[in-house]
Amino acid sequence: MVKNHYKLLGEENPETSPLVLMIHGAAGDMHHYETVTPALIEKGYRVLLMDVRYHGLSQLQENENVDPETTTWTFEDVLQDIDTMLDKVKKKYYEKTNEITLFVAGLSMGGVTTLLYAEKRAKEEKQGIKLAGIIPIASAIPHLEITREGWSFYAERKATLELLEWSKSSIIASSITPEGQEETRRAMQLISNHSLYECLVAIGSMLPNPSDPPMPYSAVNVPTFLIFPDKDPLTKPEMDLFYELCKEQKVDVEKIVIKDAGHMVILDQGPQVGNHIATFVERVLSKD
Repeated sequence: MVKNHYKLLGEENPETSPLVLMIHGAAGDMHHYETVTPALIEKGYRVLLMDVRYHGLSQLQENENVDPETTTWTFEDVLQDIDTMLDKVKKKYYEKTNEITLFVAGLSMGGVTTLLYAEKRAKEEKQGIKLAGIIPIASAIPHLEITREGWSFYAERKATLELLEWSKSSIIASSITPEGQEETRRAMQLISNHSLYECLVAIGSMLPNPSDPPMPYSAVNVPTFLIFPDKDPLTKPEMDLFYELCKEQKVDVEKIVIKDAGHMVILDQGPQVGNHIATFVERVLSKD
């Protein structure tokens, strides 16, 4: 069993204030949001950070008789981890509140998780949780059929160790600042090659190539805010397409491009990301 590590920030703010759950990317950890969260807490919101399983401090418990090289990593497990965590947080920190107004934000893999969480909540409500908005950040779009380079190698488990090492180097280089690259490298040391490989396989499995005839894409009708950096050529076209699909399907959607930032935009321009998320949350709440 994995010991899930999480932290609630802004506990000094009222229980009735919105809760913003922030999910890091593959090979990252919760510390990647350190410069993002202050703007949200100053606005009076609470922030919930987590280390996704096998990342950061969310590792197998010491008494588990499990070979770490045989563990699996699935989005289904991560979504269950989130629900379990929210149950614990609600019980511990929300004694006087019947319902938490929840916003979910995620970078890259965390963005995929965010979109999958919205799909799950659209199919089944969670008692005591109201999903008020989602914020995918520099994210691929699960189930969206487009041509993508390289992901089929992971989806089909054909990726080699050399490709994995290239992927790790690419993740580090996806921050355009030396400080961001060093922070990315630090977090990467906390996840094993096996776990990262399984994580990338799960991501690749969510990113289909075009079929014939193409499958229609249906967006979840929840307020959506897309954040993507100007120096990330891979996710920007995909998120632009997703934005147009959301508009066509009458989803309440907006987008912002962050300048002078790479894929690891939360490290390159964290305060700016935090301010934009705070503005989005405030706008959604003002409509209720």
